[in-house]
Amino acid sequence: MLMKKHIQLTFRTSAGLLCTLMPATLLLAEEPALVQREELMCMDTERVMSYTVETDRLVRFSMKNAPDILMTIKGFCPQLKYHQYFTYTPTNGMICTTIHDITTRAGMPCKIETLAFDTPHPDTESQAN
Repeated sequence: MLMKKHIQLTFRTSAGLLCTLMPATLLLAEEPALVQREELMCMDTERVMSYTVETDRLVRFSMKNAPDILMTIKGFCPQLKYHQYFTYTPTNGMICTTIHDITTRAGMPCKIETLAFDTPHPDTESQAN
């Protein structure tokens, strides 16, 4: 998915002159985790059917009778994508963004940054119809 981004650059030259470059358009690849989504504080682990490690920073949980939940990791979690495996220890059947970490196969703890329902991007919905 590509999105257009219009930019305008303003800077000072070494002589102190203020210069503005003409607006430009950039095409940026849109990462799934960057699309606006409804964020959650916690996730009920008893409803998790499976998960897919999409990147070293993004995991998709398939849920029973609910939309998928995307979990993003603070920074990135080395070798998460390579091993496609992690563990977590829920508290009262929940994992929460402010409390819990995941642990990679190599034993590295990684902080959970966000949990959010996966909502289709508006461009994707219009292409499906």
